[in-house]
This record gives sequence, C-alpha cells and structure tokens, in this order.
Amino acid sequence: EIMVGGGGAEAAPETSKQRRGSRSSKQAVDLDELTEYGDEGKKPKTDKEKREHYVKTGEFSSWYVGDFEGGVRIVACEGSLAPKKPDGFHTITLRHTFPSGLIVSNCSDGTVRMDVVNGAHVSVFGDKVSEELCRIVQSKGTVIRHLRDGSTHIMYADGTYAVKAKGEQGFAVTSIASGITKKKEADPFNGKVTWTETGRVKRTVEIDPETKAEIVTLHFADDCRTRAVKNVDGSVLVVHSEGT
Repeated sequence: EIMVGGGGAEAAPETSKQRRGSRSSKQAVDLDELTEYGDEGKKPKTDKEKREHYVKTGEFSSWYVGDFEGGVRIVACEGSLAPKKPDGFHTITLRHTFPSGLIVSNCSDGTVRMDVVNGAHVSVFGDKVSEELCRIVQSKGTVIRHLRDGSTHIMYADGTYAVKAKGEQGFAVTSIASGITKKKEADPFNGKVTWTETGRVKRTVEIDPETKAEIVTLHFADDCRTRAVKNVDGSVLVVHSEGT
C-alpha cells in the first residue's frame, strides 16, 4: 500500500490531507477513486469542478509516485499555493526520498528544501551537520537553516546573517556592510517597531592585489568568518561562516 502525503519516509505536502491508495510503483494515484477528497468530504466530478477545486486548494487530482532501485522514491505533487501567478496555476514539487533519510523537495518556484529523518545529515560543509534538521534554499539565494536546538539561521546572498534562538521573538541580524548586529523589537504598548543595536562584529576590508577584488570579512567570536568577495565585474561570491 502506498501512502501519499501521509507517513513513511515522505515529507507531508503543502496541503494537510492524507490520501491512500493501493498502486504499483510508477503509477499515478487517482483521487477520484478514493473515499475522501478536500475539506468538504466530497469529490469534484466534472472537469469544471476539478479545476475550481484546484484553483482554490492547490490539490492535484493525482500524484505520480515512482520507486527505483536502491530505495529511492520520487513523488510529483503539489507545491506551495501561488495565487498571484498569471496563469492561475499553483506550483509543482518534485520530492526525492533517499534511503539515508534525506528528503529533497524541488519546487517550480525555485525553492529547494532538504529535510532529514532517522538522523541523516543535510549539510556537506564539515560543520556540526548533525544539528541541522532542515535547509531551505530560496530562488534568490537566501538559505534558511532549522537546527535541532530550535534555533533558526538565515544566510542572505549578500553576506548578511540572521539568527533566532528557540523561544526568542525576533532575529538578531548582522550586516555585512557594517558589522553591526541589530534586533527588531516591538513596543508592547503602541506596537511601534524599532531596530536596536545589540553588538558589533569585527569587519575587515582588503583589496586583492592581482584581481582588484574587494574582500569583506566578518570575524565572529567563535573564530567563524563570513567573507564576501566583490569582483570588478560586479559579481559577488559569498562564503558564510558554516561553509555555505
């Protein structure tokens, strides 16, 4: 029995419904043959009803599930809702599940998400990879890491770094442009939001004598460094403190 969108090694889809069906591998699971569909508990019958249901919920009429040698499974399913798309369609996710417990979801909006089960590792950069539960790479280069200790780390494409520990309300953001760390706080009485400086990181700027590239480095207290290399042609290479 194939469980689609439910338990097992597969990550849950963007919708919350569980769908079951007995099918061999590499076959679409047709939801019209199942007993439950959607929040209303009834199945759309006509093509028009299916279209309206899809536009409203983003749920596909079927998923494609393929099992391959070596224990790899690929599922083509719904992505995130994208009501602003001009064609009226939502996104599509291609989800790879590996025997190691690594789940890689590639969405048509350019987002790549890596989740782990059974103690698998996401990162490949030599830091404390066992602490990382999930990594999301967004289409414009921003990387979001969720760690086992409940903290969230955001690494921006320009070298700016943000971190929020478990239980905290806001992110502490360290700017690559100044080395200043600020935290956004809201006044409990009037709700006004302000940025408060909470610290500074040593920042150095060097010019490569051969390429004339500008090298900006943030030196953190734990000997970790974030480095941004700005080339003369306008391109930028950023290496964050944990290797990304």
